[in-house]
Amino acid sequence: MTIFGPAWHELELADLQAFLEDAPSEPLEWEAKGGGELNPGKVRAQVCGFANGYDVGYLILGAQEGDGGWTLGGIVFPNGDPASDISDLIAGGGVTPYPDGLSVRSFEVAGGRHVAVVRIPSVAVPPCTTRGTLFERVSGKTIAVTDPVRVSALFQRGDSARAHAQAVAERAASAAMGLGRRREPGDIQLALGLAASGYRPDISSRLFAGLLDAAMREQIKALAARDILTHPSGAPFVRTTTQDALALAIDPTHEFGDGWIVRADWAGGAGLHWGAAMQTVAVETVTERLGWAWTAAEAVMAMLDPLGPRYVHVIAAGGPFPINRDPPRPWPQVRRGPLPAGVSDDVLASIRRELQRARGHFVLEDGPELGGSL
Repeated sequence: MTIFGPAWHELELADLQAFLEDAPSEPLEWEAKGGGELNPGKVRAQVCGFANGYDVGYLILGAQEGDGGWTLGGIVFPNGDPASDISDLIAGGGVTPYPDGLSVRSFEVAGGRHVAVVRIPSVAVPPCTTRGTLFERVSGKTIAVTDPVRVSALFQRGDSARAHAQAVAERAASAAMGLGRRREPGDIQLALGLAASGYRPDISSRLFAGLLDAAMREQIKALAARDILTHPSGAPFVRTTTQDALALAIDPTHEFGDGWIVRADWAGGAGLHWGAAMQTVAVETVTERLGWAWTAAEAVMAMLDPLGPRYVHVIAAGGPFPINRDPPRPWPQVRRGPLPAGVSDDVLASIRRELQRARGHFVLEDGPELGGSL
């Protein structure tokens, strides 16, 4: 549902008119702008202000209030396509960061004009800026933020979101590693945790949902089918649940071992574990499986409606890593983020080099690519 009544995708011009006829005089969750043409600066400021809030905001373009109430006369959009024109205004640095999930509903009125409603979610990592200026929504208007205390508060919210995402990714990797069956001391194990900076509300309703379960099953089947090192395709699966997590694993009693585990939790973390009864693994093999794990984690986490940048946490254990020395060394752990959604080959290569250095190899970030084994 929306503040207008019907669901967003069902919103019609008549719903908008009915809402405005009984609308409050100083709204906090919406703003209406009339005028003859699109004003880029005002649109950016309004988007920025709503994006720095806590809830979804709505910008109505083409609505004018007069003595007789509201009229929906529309405005002229440069290319006659409100969704594209508005996106062009705020993408590419017009508003930074771009609010995930921003969308536009538009309705053509007389004379080639359009009424457009912009749905603006809050950003996962504030502050949101436009042309170097912060805006914030207050009752009845959007204002530039100049008070140092308010500026600091917005940055602190962003810092907290980043720190929380890093912690969720680390916990997801650790939990996935902990689900792996007991192995011989030299066996190789890898775990990858992925988390976003924010999520849409009510994540619990999506965690224990059929769509997520199906997505996890699809991913682990794909991993099992392509990973001939640990088990053949068609290996049996075991599903486990706790109060706040759902996991799917290759049956640990299977003679070929568990191989892969996929996990999702209430905090929004997606964790992947890979284990193999091998003590020496080629660098390319490790990197390849990290890429598979990252791709699967993105697909699983997508069902939880992630927002904002991603954070990746990798844990490596087993024979090729020096953890059984005197004195013992901790398992190598690699952190990356903030990152855009999707798998990055450059980041994968950087993680590989860091794991090589954990093994004791002399590897430079700007040096030649090295082969060998971990």
